[in-house]
Amino acid sequence: MQFDKNRVLATPKAKSECPICVTSLIAKCGKIKIWHWAHQNLLECDHWWEPISQWHLDWQNLVEPQYREVVIGNHRADIQLSNRQVIELQKSTMTEEEVNERELFYEDMIWIFEGSKFLERFKMYHKISKVGNEYVKFYWKRPRNYIGVATKRIYIDFGDKVLKVMNHTFEEEEKEYDGRFYSTRRFEGWGYLLTRKEAEDDILINIIAEV
Repeated sequence: MQFDKNRVLATPKAKSECPICVTSLIAKCGKIKIWHWAHQNLLECDHWWEPISQWHLDWQNLVEPQYREVVIGNHRADIQLSNRQVIELQKSTMTEEEVNERELFYEDMIWIFEGSKFLERFKMYHKISKVGNEYVKFYWKRPRNYIGVATKRIYIDFGDKVLKVMNHTFEEEEKEYDGRFYSTRRFEGWGYLLTRKEAEDDILINIIAEV
């Protein structure tokens, strides 16, 4: 975690307490991993936790500290905007059940998934709508199930580009290979392929409007 119960960042040899469970924290300030707080007993109290990375920080640093790592109940939302909408930044694999849990818990939320490792498995077709708007139709080969089951707004961050998914289907289909049938899942839909700056403005419009 970035912040202790007093919203203070980790510094070498510092000690503090967790903002959720109020047990002891120790500062982890090495040369490889990003400086952070860790529970002294090594047990993370928020089971939705994932290790913080530079990718997480790049998104979180777009907003003021009060909007980052906001404690809501027994969980820490990566970002919570001024309108109370939560932004969850997800880089690690997770279960389909956890996706459902988070959506039920936060209710008003959006997902940003780190997708650079998926890009080569996406097929995108650029289209122009009847009113002249550019959009893409996409098909994702061998999709990640936990993204497919998400029902809230999805953004997939490929690095320089970000796919804003407007509508998608995720369903099983049967295929044949070498005389054998097998089941796979199909993820396809349409959306907008945005530059990183366009995506930042689109996602953080409620914060930007206040500046």
